[in-house]
Amino acid sequence: MNTLLRTARLGLFLIPLLFLLPASASAFEVRLPEEAPASTSGDVLLAEDELIADDLFIVGESVSIEGTVDGDLYVFAGEASITGTVTGDVYVAAGNVVVDGVVSDDLMVAAGELRVAGQVGDNAVVGAGQSLFEEGSMIGRDLVIGSGLLNFDGALGRFLTFGAGDLTVDGEVGDAVRGSADTLTLGTSAVVGGDVDFSGPQEPVYQDGSSVVGEKRYTEAGKAPAVAERSEASAVLIGFGKWLLKLLGMILAGAIMLILAPMSSKAAEEALQRETGKTFLVGLVALFTFPLVALVLMITVVGMRAAFAWGAFLTFFMIMGHTFVGLWLGRLLLKGRTQGKPVHDLWVMSLGILLVSIFVSIPFLGAFFSILVAVFGVGAALIATRRRNLSEMVEAPVSGSSAERHFSRDDSPAGDEE
Repeated sequence: MNTLLRTARLGLFLIPLLFLLPASASAFEVRLPEEAPASTSGDVLLAEDELIADDLFIVGESVSIEGTVDGDLYVFAGEASITGTVTGDVYVAAGNVVVDGVVSDDLMVAAGELRVAGQVGDNAVVGAGQSLFEEGSMIGRDLVIGSGLLNFDGALGRFLTFGAGDLTVDGEVGDAVRGSADTLTLGTSAVVGGDVDFSGPQEPVYQDGSSVVGEKRYTEAGKAPAVAERSEASAVLIGFGKWLLKLLGMILAGAIMLILAPMSSKAAEEALQRETGKTFLVGLVALFTFPLVALVLMITVVGMRAAFAWGAFLTFFMIMGHTFVGLWLGRLLLKGRTQGKPVHDLWVMSLGILLVSIFVSIPFLGAFFSILVAVFGVGAALIATRRRNLSEMVEAPVSGSSAERHFSRDDSPAGDEE
């Protein structure tokens, strides 16, 4: 049942991501690296005395949150450090992550290395290569984690659900410890308020001084007890989990596209709205002529580079096609339902991508819908590229020397032309 519980719990924690994007255009702030000398390029700092009174989205090479965010925090960076206070949820994707402040709600992390020394008020969901929860760290409810190396020395309010290479628990867990790993060690200071339900190639090690209030259960890897319907139910839940993670990945890619190239996204959406037939034909021709063009180019050594460049260009726009088609479908879905209020592009895109994801998951018909999305997406991208110069296509959404602005539809000149 560990796989079932782990997959179901992960799905339940991640589903709210679809609905946490602000609905109003003014309730979301974006902060990007300042236009500064190379020594500080890519760094984003929220100083200790700063207060952001709504949700904050940050992209940078190195991000440091020392102040207060009264809302949700989204961070995409090479390195991220949170030593301040966030009153809402925190979503971080970075190479190295340090949480040494206060997160009042949930913590969601995808990282190469994670170190937690602060407090998380609710749940934590983590995917990392190495994870360290130091002594003094605290998680109010559950921890769901996948990590190659995991050391937990802090305090956890309820369940520890894991999939790991090597796991050492030397802190306090309020309820059960359950999952699978290569090794599990409960140190001398470990206290588990529920059961230990472990699956792995070797039995867990319980050092002198460790305490387990409930039962100790061990299942040797590959010899799990047979349970009727378990494999079918597991397949359904695991399939749902994969679908959900893929959906979140598409939304994340779309969010980055909207931030880094808002004008291009608007131009592509406009092409889909106003020239639907032409967009379809352009995309169809591009997709079906690509193999022939690539083959001709690859005949010569010089053409090899052009072929790979063309392939990379087309692949990029096939991926970004989900963003463009998502914006288009989301806008159609919301048309006449917003009572004249401006709706955040991230919210519009997420609704559209959710619809696309559902369509492409339909048995048999899903492949047909996938082709349609690719054709419309590539067509819209090519038309937008033709109508805008390259500087507009890679325009960074910053104004003057300011690294901080509100991300709303009003910032895009194509937003209210209709």
